[in-house]
Amino acid sequence: MDIEIEQKLIEQSKTDPQAFERLYIKYYEQILKFVYKRVESLDDTRDITSTVFIKALSNISKYKDMGFPFSSWLYRIAINEINMFYRKTKKNASSV
Repeated sequence: MDIEIEQKLIEQSKTDPQAFERLYIKYYEQILKFVYKRVESLDDTRDITSTVFIKALSNISKYKDMGFPFSSWLYRIAINEINMFYRKTKKNASSV
């Protein structure tokens, strides 16, 4: 998928969530592998990855092209979700 097509899909996704499907298909495996390397539990990886894409879709209207690839935005969301996951698991472990 070239950059122009991707930019059009991003803009379409802002008003039509169905257009986000192609972006999801393109980046799902990348984000899944990225998360898995940091979490190492497949169930948690899948949960975090799904949250990444839910947040991306629900916040796509706020996305602005700043000259970086769209994937960098997804990776930033993924990093935030991984950090949140570890904060929550640390709290849960310390309360036991």
